[in-house]
Amino acid sequence: MTTDTILLGSFLRVVPGTLVVDLGCGTGGAIEAALKGNPGCRWLGIDFRFEALSRMLGPEGLCDEAGSLSAICCRVQDVPFLIPESLAGAVIMNPPYVRSDRGRASPVPSRSVSRAAPSTAVHSFLRAASHLLAPGGEMVAVFRPAMLPSILLGCGTWGLGVSLLQPVGPHGKPAVHLLARCIRGSRPDLVLNSQRTSEELIT
Repeated sequence: MTTDTILLGSFLRVVPGTLVVDLGCGTGGAIEAALKGNPGCRWLGIDFRFEALSRMLGPEGLCDEAGSLSAICCRVQDVPFLIPESLAGAVIMNPPYVRSDRGRASPVPSRSVSRAAPSTAVHSFLRAASHLLAPGGEMVAVFRPAMLPSILLGCGTWGLGVSLLQPVGPHGKPAVHLLARCIRGSRPDLVLNSQRTSEELIT
């Protein structure tokens, strides 16, 4: 698991029985990180990479730990057309950090695919999250600080009220990640927490 997936899973807190959807779940790292703090939940992973979902559901994957775990193989942008709306109590997501036409691609093929995408990808993720969430449902996202304007614009467009922003990074230095908590169909007051290190948030 990477630091961002551990942060994402650690930031989620929902009641037992909640259906939690991981958009772009890969092999389920964020779900694995979220299991301890969210016992008794139901989990749905969505990803377009069949091989990643097969690993997540396979004998070496998360089935024994997660209990109720299922998967759908599709692209995030197709979610509103393929999956019923308002079925989830929570959505977690770690949208791609790099535009596919900019920056350096990761030498690891699986990471290159998951971390680079067109500039419209963030809005596709947010639209899918809004579609999946029941009114009052919670979205938790981790992303790079440079993505904040797109995140805020997309949340406003798709009816996701940002309730909390948590900067993550070394003290006295620029943040490396931002964690956001959002509520579908709500306009809560925004709380901006002071910056904390990933170690402080995870432990």
